[in-house]
Amino acid sequence: MTGLGLAFALVPTLLVTSGAPRAQVLAAAAGAVMATGGGALLRVGFPRRRLSDLHHLLAAFGFLLLCAGAVAMLAGVGLYH
Repeated sequence: MTGLGLAFALVPTLLVTSGAPRAQVLAAAAGAVMATGGGALLRVGFPRRRLSDLHHLLAAFGFLLLCAGAVAMLAGVGLYH
């Protein structure tokens, strides 16, 4: 999970170094946090999804956060460029 979080953290870092406005950097940073959290939930819930409905919920919510985080990061980059 550390590698995934570091990879997602590169997006806002590159925006800051290129001089992007604050709103785009915040959108990309929020997206990176959401995507990292979603990846963590997906990692916890997916292997055990056959055990209970709670694990189904964790996996589904993790996937939702991962996708929403990716969209927010793309919005941060897309609004700037």
